[in-house]
Formats: sequence, structure tokens, C-alpha cells
Amino acid sequence: MKREMDVQGTLKAVKGSSARASIAEVLAQRSREKPDRPALWHKDGQDEWVALCWKEYWDQVARLAGVMEHYGLQPGEKVSVILPTSLEWELIDKAALCRGLVVVGIEPHMAWEDMVRVIEETRPRALFVSDRAMAVKLSGTEQGVPLPLGEDVPEGQVRGLLSSIKLAVCLERCYDLYEPFMDWATLEREMAGQTNAQNPFPVTADSPASYVLTSGTTRCRSA
Repeated sequence: MKREMDVQGTLKAVKGSSARASIAEVLAQRSREKPDRPALWHKDGQDEWVALCWKEYWDQVARLAGVMEHYGLQPGEKVSVILPTSLEWELIDKAALCRGLVVVGIEPHMAWEDMVRVIEETRPRALFVSDRAMAVKLSGTEQGVPLPLGEDVPEGQVRGLLSSIKLAVCLERCYDLYEPFMDWATLEREMAGQTNAQNPFPVTADSPASYVLTSGTTRCRSA
């Protein structure tokens, strides 16, 4: 008898692999069964904790997954997320999993050379960052542009790595200077235009979910 974790973190017994469900199937089912129940809590702009119900949670995830499809992201391609813990991180993560994409989480405070190494290793086709400073560094704009961090932009250091990026998003408002990034508000408008939120997604319970790079001293074990 196999045991698997359900969406609330409870172990339950299942009789065989046919009983396994993908992330998309689990979230869609929960949104149908308990649409008005809280799915998660997050802080709003006033630093207050607010609930996101299952229906709204699933609708946002599904619409974001639809935008990823619109930009040509294919199952198995990688999505780099350079964000702190946030509602946006959660939505991006689940939308990517629903599209069969592989999530590469990158610590925002990672050393620059290590961050470049991860991007070189994974070659993401989508990229999400939290602020304009990171967008400028990754976009490889002209030498000498001052950053809020007091650094100079390393001209073209990662521009070649991002040449195959299909979707780049910055949570803060962006301008033409930060090409190819769009801001989150623009992305939300594109999400609002998605109407196929209930369409099936090309992912199974056996699809790869994430790509993790560790130091040479880290020991990993799979169950």
C-alpha cells in the first residue's frame, strides 16, 4: 500500500499509481469542492495578513499558466525565480508546475558569480525577479548605469545567457531600460485576458518539478 501527501499535508493511503494526481488536478479539484475556503494567507500592501480562497487561488494559477503557454514555454523547460517568499512566488511556482515546467529557485541574496553559474547551468526560458536593480544587472544594459546598490552594470555579462528567454518579469515597475523585462502589473493584465483557466495541463504526477543546485559538500538523498 502506497502513502502519499494530500494538499493539506496529510498522509493518506492509496492502492496504486493510478490514484496519483498532478498538482493541477489537485488544485482544480479543491477549487471545485471548497471554492470559498482559504487556500493560503499572505500579507497585503498594508502588511496585513489576508486570505486567498481556493477558487481565486486556482484561477490566478491557471491564468498565469495560460500566459506561460502564450509565450511559448514548453513542458520540461526551466523557469528561474529570483524572489523572496511572497504570494507571487507561490503563484509562479504552481503555474509553472501546471505547465510541466521545471522550477529553479535562486536565492535573491546569492553571490553574483554563483547566480550567474546557476543561470549558465540551467539555461532558463523564463525569469522572474523582484526589483529593478536585478532586472538591470540581468538585462546587461550599457556600462556605467548606476544601480540602487551602488554598483555598475557588468555590460553583457549574462546577456548571452538570456538570449533565449521567452518571458521575463520584474515585480517592480519597469521601463524600456530593462528590456526584455515586463512588470508584474502588465503580467496581471495579460492574466486577466486568459479565458481557458479550466483547460487540462500537460503534466502528470511523474513530471519533474524542480531543479536544485547544491554545493559539493551537500549530501542529497531521494526516498
